[in-house]
This record gives sequence, C-alpha cells and structure tokens, in this order.
Amino acid sequence: VLDWQPEHEGQRERSHQAAYNILALLSIFLSRKQAFHIIADSYEQALRFSFEHFQTWFNYGLSLISSGQSFRAYLIFKECLRMQPKNLQVCLQLAKIILEYIYDFPSLFETFPSSGEDGQPLLKQTLNQQQYYLNQHEQRPRFIDLIDEAIDYCQQAKDLDNPPFARSLLLLAIAKSFKARQTSIHHDRQALFHSAIIDLRESIELDPYDSIAHFHLAHNLSFLNQTQEALKSIETCLLLSPDDKYALHLYTLLLTAQKQMPEAYAQIYRATNDYPDINLLLTKAGIEEELYGCEQSIITCKEALRIWKNEYQPILTNNLPYLRDTSHSSGGNRPSSRSQNPSVNLETDGEQILSSQQGTLKVEDGIKNLFLFGFRPFASLINDDNPLRNNPSPTQFFSVQPIYFSLLQIFEHLVRYYIKLDKIDESERCVKEISSLSPLCHQMFYMRGLINDARGQLKLAKLNYNDALAINPYHFPTLIQLTKLLIQIGNYSLAEKYARDAISIQPSNYQPWYLLSLSMEARGEYEQSVDVGATAVHLEEDSPIVSYHSIIRVL
Repeated sequence: VLDWQPEHEGQRERSHQAAYNILALLSIFLSRKQAFHIIADSYEQALRFSFEHFQTWFNYGLSLISSGQSFRAYLIFKECLRMQPKNLQVCLQLAKIILEYIYDFPSLFETFPSSGEDGQPLLKQTLNQQQYYLNQHEQRPRFIDLIDEAIDYCQQAKDLDNPPFARSLLLLAIAKSFKARQTSIHHDRQALFHSAIIDLRESIELDPYDSIAHFHLAHNLSFLNQTQEALKSIETCLLLSPDDKYALHLYTLLLTAQKQMPEAYAQIYRATNDYPDINLLLTKAGIEEELYGCEQSIITCKEALRIWKNEYQPILTNNLPYLRDTSHSSGGNRPSSRSQNPSVNLETDGEQILSSQQGTLKVEDGIKNLFLFGFRPFASLINDDNPLRNNPSPTQFFSVQPIYFSLLQIFEHLVRYYIKLDKIDESERCVKEISSLSPLCHQMFYMRGLINDARGQLKLAKLNYNDALAINPYHFPTLIQLTKLLIQIGNYSLAEKYARDAISIQPSNYQPWYLLSLSMEARGEYEQSVDVGATAVHLEEDSPIVSYHSIIRVL
C-alpha cells in the first residue's frame, strides 16, 4: 500500500481497497458498541496510506464528530472540501459542525476565567493560558467569524443544489438567525431575521413535512414579536412531531406571550412529565411564580437540582482519569489514546454495552465541548463528601463547561425566589453552596449583588454588578438590575447608558425600554420618555415569561 512506484499502481489500488473494506466493517461493528474513539484512531492510522483519498478523510471526520472531537472534525472536513470543492455533503457537514458543536454554548459571549485566586493576577494568568493553548494547538476563530463561515458554506451548498435542497436553505436560515442574535445594530438584526424567515419559508415549500423548519420559522417569528404567525408555525411543527421538547418549550413561551398562563402551565406540566429537562423546569418555575407564588417555584428548582445530580454526577465521577488525560491532550479537545479504548470484548457477538458507556463514550447527550481546555471535577456540589471540592485546579474557562452553566442557572433562580420571599439567609446559603465552583464568574457576582441589594447595601451591590459586567458585559440580568439600582440612587445618566446597552442585546424585551423611560423622565426629557414608555408597553403585550433566547437548537 505504501509503495508508490508506477508499476505497482494496480496492486496498490487493490490493497488499499481491501484495507478500506476491512476498516469499514470494523467501523460498523464498533459503532454498534459506541466505541467511536477507537474508530477515530483507526481512521487516523489509515491516513498514512490514504493520501488524497476522499472517502477515508470524510469517514475520519464523521468518526471525530461521534467521538466528541468537533474542532478536529471541522479541520478534517475543511481538508475534504479542498479535495472536492463542489461536494454538497461536505459543505453541509462543515456548516452543521460550526452551528451545532463549536457554537453550542449556553451563552453567546462567555469565555471567562473561573478559579478561587485573586482577580487581577487570575485574569492575566487566564489570558496567558489561553494564548498558550492557542499557540500550541490550532487557532480557534472567533464565534462571529465562524458564523460568517457557516453562512458561506451554506450559500455554497445552496448554489450547488440543482434542484434546490431544503436542508441547505434550513442551515442557511439557522446561521443567519444565530448571527442576528449577536448583532446589536437594529437594522442589521431585523434584516437578518427577515432573510432567515424567507429562507425557511422556501425550505418549507420544498419539504412541507420538515418539523425542524417549522420550528425555526416559529422561533424567528418570535424574535420579531410576530406571535400569531409563530403560533401557527409551532402548531404545525407539533402536528408533525408531537414529542419535540423544543417545540413544546417554544409553544409554552408563545402562550405566555399571549398571557394565557393556565394553558401555558398545563402545557409545560405535561412537557416536564415527559421530558425531565432543566430548561423546561426553569420555565415551569417562572410560570408557577406568576400563578402560585415563589414557594412552588422553589420546589420546581429543587427538582431541577435532582435532575442535574442524577444526570451529570455519574458522568463527572466516572470520567476523572479521562478528564485528566483530556486536559493535556493535543488538539484542545482531543482525548489521549489511553482513555479512548474502553474495554470492548471483541470476541463476544452479543449486544454488549460498554463498561464506560456513561463515561468516556457518552458523548451524544449534548456535552460535546465540555473538556476543551481542562476540567475541575465537581461531583460533590450537593454532596459534600468529595475531597476534590477543597482542591481547586488551575485557571479554567467557564464557557466550556455547560454542565456548570445549567447548575448556576438553577441556583440563580433559587436566589431570586428566596429574595422575593424575604429569605435572604437562604439565598446567601445558596451562593455559599456553589462558591467553590467558580467564585469569579459573572453569575456569582450577580447573585451577590442581588443579596446585597435586598439588604439595602446599595454601594456593595453596585460594586458586585460592576464586577459582573467587567467579566461579561453582555449579561442581560445584571444590566437590568444595575439600571434599577442607578435609578434608585439618582444616577440617571449612567442608568440611561446601561439601559441602552441592555436594549442593544435584547431589543424585544420590554424591561430596558421601561427603565430607559424612567431615567429620561427623571432627567426632564418628557416627550422622549413618553415615546419610549409606549414602546415598552407595546413590547410587554407580547413578552414571554422567559426570553426566547433560552431555547438554543440547531437540528
């Protein structure tokens, strides 16, 4: 196979085809065992005799996706595109990887440090560590550049379609929608949403039974506050796919935007019974706050905590050796070869489940990029018996740990509900419970600010909010709370500035518009205040209980 002399070309082709067929059969067998890391290793070894062989490179990229190594798959598919520039499937795979894996984080702007060390040295250490990884491994483009790249790939696929292909239009619309959510200029944002809606409607004309296209059409219409049309689209989606939890979630939010709270609660109650999902439960808690008070919401948040513990704690505890190898592996998120080969009994023909199925090979549950730059185990967030809690690791990046993001979201809701019940001590206990998780992340400063605000310690609360915004200038709840506090202490000009910042992030949310009108009124700008207040009233009529940004979905 490695002999490239011209007289051996025929023999080389036959040997290569035989080796490729054996590798394909091995891949079929190992995929049934979910041993995707072994498949990826096999294809990586096959590359030495597969120079410019497209199918081997393409299958290697697919195996990398299945094994959770999304960025390496992205690089491999770019090489495949170089080999075959007009291959529709490669263009769509590249766009899908960018949108579904690299971009798949709970917050659009989070690349923040997380450790218990002092703030300023920590920031320098974090930036140095980030630069070290970027110098040692592949350069990772910025998210907005990646989205533009995904749009280009989708546009290439659309141009290659003859006749048009519905999935190309769908991915193009999703990419435009993602870009619109990061665009602060109102005109550009609206234009991107309208363009995405046009592509989605064209996709639905080509494939009227695609429930995902109907979902994204409803989602984009929701961002434009076209609630009635969004309801029609989401109802069509539910007719085609009644068990789609994302569609059920969006349908609930649209019902709350219509102020049909009992119907929305009935819908979310059924959805959480069928799908014990954390995001669904937090939405349910928000509706319960409106209907039954904060006590019932706290019960729902505790249920979300139990779900988090049951779902993620086994993954964290089973993956300690794997995580240790991953944090020092080459290529950023590529596991080391020792941790890739679980015990698979190749002599058995039965449908054996891998011993580490819930550990190293359980990558299909949406935690693809969890261990990008290293990992600090925190399996004892609820159970204090784990000694790892008292041994924090070096600086981490919080943005690559979506498990912890969900956990902080739950505690953030608990803190707010306890404060509304005047149980300040309980809310402070919640903050102390997770303080060792990430004491310098913006959510921790935000929660401390809420507690100090409730106690009347306004200067300290203002300091906490400013610290949170210094870490993440795009954290919408912090901007809202800081604006309220500044209006309370009489700093109206600065309050107006933060209200405008919040509007640039979520222009369809009525809260920053209302606060902006209050600050303008206090400064004597009565005519402008009336206009802005009217905008706030108009937006409040179609405002959901939870922002539509809480639903993140690609395919």
